[in-house]
Amino acid sequence: MPVSEKHPIAPNMAFALGLRNQTQPVLRWAHMRRLQILADGRDVAPVTFDLDPISRCNHDCSWCLDSHHSGDILPLSLIEAFARELRDFEVNATRCHGIILKGGGEPTLHPEFARLVDTVAMSGCDLGVITNGSRLGQPGIRDALCRHARFVRVSLDAATSADHARAHKSSDYNEIVAGIEALLLSRRPGEPVVGVTFIIQPDYDDAIPNMVQLAERLKVDYLQFRLPYC
Repeated sequence: MPVSEKHPIAPNMAFALGLRNQTQPVLRWAHMRRLQILADGRDVAPVTFDLDPISRCNHDCSWCLDSHHSGDILPLSLIEAFARELRDFEVNATRCHGIILKGGGEPTLHPEFARLVDTVAMSGCDLGVITNGSRLGQPGIRDALCRHARFVRVSLDAATSADHARAHKSSDYNEIVAGIEALLLSRRPGEPVVGVTFIIQPDYDDAIPNMVQLAERLKVDYLQFRLPYC
């Protein structure tokens, strides 16, 4: 029996699952001017910068592209200089629109993460954060995200604590779910957009419908399914 028959997907979640494909033409139109500049053989500013503030993680996912974490930390002073420079950074009348704090490790493990978020916001760019969610329960981190982030994407990858422990080799699943709930309750109206992602693995037969049900229960804004390394 198809998943849609066995495990009905609520309309708003079905919409979220299909949102990416529906918005691709819109995104292309939004960046048409950049594409034209590139077609003319000229440079443009990047739409977004990916920033890895720390090379350390408290989870151990088998599909991680950064299997060796050196523990290096970007100094806050360097990030401040980057944010100042980015305020005036322009290439052929194009500017950077966003900064994403993400991989290389777990960004919220940066010892000055809350100040880091405040600093990045000084650049004038929109801020997004991709996290394993393990530190969303800390008020200082959560408050900083609620102040400045446009989106927070949690790499949850499981609908049960047992599956999460198997995938992430950690024992903090319940704390992560509680942190997501706290973030949703604390955020300003509609921001940050909060979503969860799920890595599809061959032996997770019932995991997809279970993840849909969990996302519905949490009332996150979207659910994203991905293959490993994509």
